[in-house]
Amino acid sequence: MSSPWTKYPVNKSVGRNVDGTPTTPRQTLNYSSFLDSSMTGRSQGRSSVAGKLLEETPYHRVETFGLTIPVQIREALALKNKSSVLQYTNVKLHESGWAWLVSGRKLYVWRFIPSPGSKSLYCKELLLPPTNLYHSANLVTILPSTWGADINNPGSAAIMMVSPEGVVRYWPSLAHDSNSIEVNTELSGHPCHSLTPFQPCGCVLMTTTNELMLLMPSQKSIMIHPLKVSGGVFSILGRRVSSLIFGSQQAAEQTTTVHKVLVSDFTRDNSRMLYVLSSNQLAKWEIQLTSSNTIQEKLVYQCDCEAMFTKAASQGLHVSLETIDQLTVWCLDVCNTGEGIDILAAVALKGQVKTSLFYMFGTLDNNLSEAPQSLGSVNIIQFAEEYSPSHEDQLLSYKMLLPQHSSNAYIYSAQSIICVPAYRTDDIVNKIDFNSPGDGILGAGVMKDKALFFSRKHGILSVTVTEDALRQQTDLSFSRSRIQEPQASQSIVPDVSFSQDFTDGDSTTDQLTQFKAAFLQFCQQNINDAQNICDQLFTPDSSGLDSAVAALSEELINDYPASDPRWAESIPAGSVSTSSSLIILHQLEDKLKAHGFLVNFLKGVGLWDRLKTFKVRDQSFPTWCLLCEHAEKLNAAIALCRCHKMYQKIVDMVISVVVKKRGSTAPYKGLTDQDLFFREVSFIADIFEGFLEYEEEILKTPSTHGTHVETIAGINTLMQEMLQEAWSYRQENSSLYQVIPNEGDQNPELIFWTGTSGPSGMRNILLNQIQITVERGINGTEDQKMRSMLYQHLVSLADILLDGYVVQLESLRHDASKQDRYDEVNQKYEQDRRTAILPLVQLHQYSQATSLAEKYQDFGILIELCEARDDKDSLQYYSTQFKDQGFPDYLFKWYMDKGDRHKLMNQPAPQHENLGKFLSSHHHLSWLHDIHTKSFHKAYETLKNLADNEQTFLTRKKTLLSLSKLALQAADDVDINQDVTDQIEIINNEHDIILQQEALPMEVLHNINMTADTMNPLSPTDLIQLYVGDKNPHSNEFDFKKALDLLRHAENSGCDDIESLKRYIWCRAILKDDWLALKDIDPLSSARHTVFFKTVELAYSQGLSLQEFMPAMESLLESEDLKNAGLLDNPNFRYLLKAGYEQIERTTQDDTEMVV
Repeated sequence: MSSPWTKYPVNKSVGRNVDGTPTTPRQTLNYSSFLDSSMTGRSQGRSSVAGKLLEETPYHRVETFGLTIPVQIREALALKNKSSVLQYTNVKLHESGWAWLVSGRKLYVWRFIPSPGSKSLYCKELLLPPTNLYHSANLVTILPSTWGADINNPGSAAIMMVSPEGVVRYWPSLAHDSNSIEVNTELSGHPCHSLTPFQPCGCVLMTTTNELMLLMPSQKSIMIHPLKVSGGVFSILGRRVSSLIFGSQQAAEQTTTVHKVLVSDFTRDNSRMLYVLSSNQLAKWEIQLTSSNTIQEKLVYQCDCEAMFTKAASQGLHVSLETIDQLTVWCLDVCNTGEGIDILAAVALKGQVKTSLFYMFGTLDNNLSEAPQSLGSVNIIQFAEEYSPSHEDQLLSYKMLLPQHSSNAYIYSAQSIICVPAYRTDDIVNKIDFNSPGDGILGAGVMKDKALFFSRKHGILSVTVTEDALRQQTDLSFSRSRIQEPQASQSIVPDVSFSQDFTDGDSTTDQLTQFKAAFLQFCQQNINDAQNICDQLFTPDSSGLDSAVAALSEELINDYPASDPRWAESIPAGSVSTSSSLIILHQLEDKLKAHGFLVNFLKGVGLWDRLKTFKVRDQSFPTWCLLCEHAEKLNAAIALCRCHKMYQKIVDMVISVVVKKRGSTAPYKGLTDQDLFFREVSFIADIFEGFLEYEEEILKTPSTHGTHVETIAGINTLMQEMLQEAWSYRQENSSLYQVIPNEGDQNPELIFWTGTSGPSGMRNILLNQIQITVERGINGTEDQKMRSMLYQHLVSLADILLDGYVVQLESLRHDASKQDRYDEVNQKYEQDRRTAILPLVQLHQYSQATSLAEKYQDFGILIELCEARDDKDSLQYYSTQFKDQGFPDYLFKWYMDKGDRHKLMNQPAPQHENLGKFLSSHHHLSWLHDIHTKSFHKAYETLKNLADNEQTFLTRKKTLLSLSKLALQAADDVDINQDVTDQIEIINNEHDIILQQEALPMEVLHNINMTADTMNPLSPTDLIQLYVGDKNPHSNEFDFKKALDLLRHAENSGCDDIESLKRYIWCRAILKDDWLALKDIDPLSSARHTVFFKTVELAYSQGLSLQEFMPAMESLLESEDLKNAGLLDNPNFRYLLKAGYEQIERTTQDDTEMVV
């Protein structure tokens, strides 16, 4: 039977999926094209927006959408002789009602829904720049000409496009297309991939080599802002590399493919999130528009999607660990959802006969600030294709549409559209094919809740899921939930049992036994009975709750397999049994389910928020953390069990060693070491020490065919798998174990089992394994694939090691009483952090080292990496990114410790404030910064203060004084009330003192064990002593004159008794001569040749005021020094002194009269 609007019959046969589920009839749209002769008229009249129904099935509806396609578009698509152009013709449909088509060098922009107030079609043809490649609609976008403008109006709509070579052309107004702006991004041969609107800033341009740049247009120019990230973190996407931590071996052989740049709907603090999906890596950026209209970018995280989809696919497709390497993942597209982002991926599963290709969604939360380790939710589409390398491009060409407020997603390629539920699995495949000759999907878009597609033959189509199909999806989801979610009357954990019966609350049983009885009642849905037992056991005033919970939790994870007859005689009376399985892996999985139900039980009976602490590893540990730790150990045991076949020799040998060290003996000879080991999950950490012991024994033996390196790699993998499973469980279930703290409760120190210290602690084990990996693993092989794997192991082990420290430090950070403990742990953390990351630097694995150093804020390594590459931009980025964590001060101190003051003082302008604060406690350098920032008066104050406090070198003090004087003279911001002249005079006086010290006779310097280059600054009083004292035996009138000159400086420097100092100088001058030996014939003439009178004449001749600088004669005659010399009793001396003073008095009197 034919459809009334098709040329050919519709195929009604029912197909089958790969798994045998039915599919809908695959519809092929072959109805009359809008390119038919009946529709090729050149009328531009307005057409109704109401669509024409083209196809309706029980599952979907296809109808035309929007206004009539403009004739220019029809003609461009009707070209018969330009197949190469048609091959690269593509379309974009914008949510605002605009569409554009790129064909050759022509860009057509038109409205497919009417503009407000418009009654006709609107279409504009624009010419694109020349190119040697092919223009793409992905490199064109429409923007409001100004922020907030109505984009529906052609006059307010702007067009930006970029050629594949990077030529940007911008039309500020579509209505005035003759006015355009053009700039070249200078991409050096790197083709452009896509142009994505990023309002209110502009657009984000992405190249095929993962270069990102923000194009910010204005009416007259386009500003280009490259988005950069610190050394190598993002550039890993642009090379052939393995995943940072989880990547498969195939990843190293795949070349990067850019898939999508997505601007998140989520905004915060003037910032927007930007996601870049490239190959199987997802990078999340935060772009912030600051108050000064500058752009600040930050790479929030980069994660490996391949690992997350491999893990999800292995569970959803039931792939065993042994065959997990047969999975290959390709991430294809990413879209916004209401809660985060959805990623579309294709997963190839290699079988014995053929390889099947499945498609699946994975969801990630928008609020994550660290790289996720697993997908939030997964939806495997019930549609599969047979994979063939020759058709890989076609199979991997699917993209995704996710309309707002829609419960359905649309997966489409050039040949087909698949309608699938967005958040649940549907057994029915709702697929539409476009296989008729000349047809195909040229582009797509969303408009509110509608998914729109542009068909080459049929124009714009709207595809919707029918109400019947939606009801079937809901009914199917409900029926599944009834199957998967137990009814209230059912036992949620049917395998939980006890080795004997209990009475509810029998007073003869102990507290733990009654607690187990309550747990059993809860498992059997006897909620009220369980509640009554707990209420009686644990009243508000009772104790023992934490110990009972800890004991029951440990018993659950260490329980005996009740169904295994080999254990029958070993099961203690009254013990818990959580599994009826005989297989160890299933036993562990059942224990994990039962343990999860224990948490539900505690919450259900109101005991959860009453949990406090319990003694673990000789210290108080929150009971909720202990419960989480028990669940982590179960996950680690499950991971080890799954790795058993792959590393059977290592695991078996190590388990045997561990069981032997424990002293465990099998109660029944049929029990293996594995049975004994995996039963006691609480001691699972013992195996890590066993790994090291086994490894050390192997390394002592001669290596054959790389056995040493393979052993190291195997043990690395086992450690990594176990610890990462534990860590992932803790992260994913943190909210499950959260306890509301009571007021007054102290935060205990958190040290999980993965972060224990001591000789046998996990930290020491991980550090030893890192060292062995470097010294005996990486340095012991030339195999690049093996080395690449070992590099990843180093990153993973270091990440686990350091994360434990972060948790512990965070628990201590806000408790002032534990500051000493915090400092102790932090010091050890910094030491181990460097030990763990530095090998990656030494091995030239800069990207991985940078990622770890950024995550754990090892500023030393970040600086060393930047300095090695002379990467000033990254240093500036870190200074901004880690400002609150003290990176700027660390950087400045690092330069100081290295003696690299040139780089310290040549910081970029944004760091001047930080540098000024840092140098405020380093005055010997702060003045240089003040000079650099033209704060001359501040520099003067610092230099003057340094000079005043200089006690070591006279030359240094002289230099500091000279510099302070220059700075003061250069200052133009000196307060007008300050007397600059006085300040300069003070500096000049200081210089005079220095000149006097520099003029000390060499004999004096020798006598005081000084040299001119090394002598320290001396006070004026000290200089006077040196000039006229015993250290200068050959002093003359010139020395005494200098001493007199120093009197004024001594007074200014705060000398209290200037008169005594003055008398001392003249007494020393008198004592330089033998006055008793003067000739009696003409004693006055003889006295003129004494040092005393020579000093008087010299001082007088040089303008010194004798009245001011000479003491009274009576003062001299009272001097003890002259008395001890016998001069005061000598009449001749007294005569000569009085005669001399008389002459001095007359001379000064005559000078005064002459002046008058």
